[in-house]
Amino acid sequence: MEFLGLMTQGLYAHPNASLNQMSGMLKDINPKLQISGPGIHQRIVGTGRDFLKRMLSGAMESSVSHSVDEGMSEILKAFTKVNLLDSTQVSLPEELSGRWSGSGGSASKAGMKLHLMLDYKSGKYEKITIKDGKSADQSYIKEAVKLVGKGELIIYDLGYFDTNSMMDLAEKGAYFLSRFNHRANLYKKMEDGTFEKFDLEKELKKASKKNRPDVKSHYGFVRMAVS
Repeated sequence: MEFLGLMTQGLYAHPNASLNQMSGMLKDINPKLQISGPGIHQRIVGTGRDFLKRMLSGAMESSVSHSVDEGMSEILKAFTKVNLLDSTQVSLPEELSGRWSGSGGSASKAGMKLHLMLDYKSGKYEKITIKDGKSADQSYIKEAVKLVGKGELIIYDLGYFDTNSMMDLAEKGAYFLSRFNHRANLYKKMEDGTFEKFDLEKELKKASKKNRPDVKSHYGFVRMAVS
């Protein structure tokens, strides 16, 4: 529990503490505890990492389970799961840059990025993945897609936009919702097997005028190719 206290309240009070300073903070928590800076480093990259991951997962699931909206809209009830994917970045002491590379520049040279996937319908985190702080969100989307099953919806922001992953989701009978990258082209597969360019803006305006409630079957989740 001393380690948990150090990595939560301790680093919250002193976010830029060095490994040696962290060692001193542990002694303040428990004077009988003797551990060096390198010893703390070994725990952070070893068993301590998995321990903190379990603690974080439990704490987040406990808080989120009480905040899920029971008055969920009808369109979301059509999916077996509604996966919300996002990331957050955490700066670390620069001494950890050899293990956890940060963005550098004005930011810390050491950092972690947490990718979080929450099932909105159940209020439980499906996955919490830790990556280097300098890693791009797009590099994780392929891993996230493997967790999404048939009939599920995954919602993510533009940082995860990847056309191949979108096609993988469509192939397995899953759905996605993302901000549109204006550099991508959309094509609708015709009955004869050919592809016709799909004007998303035009179709959305057409659907809006018709005021159709069944968005899923009309345009929002039509099978398309993306390039």
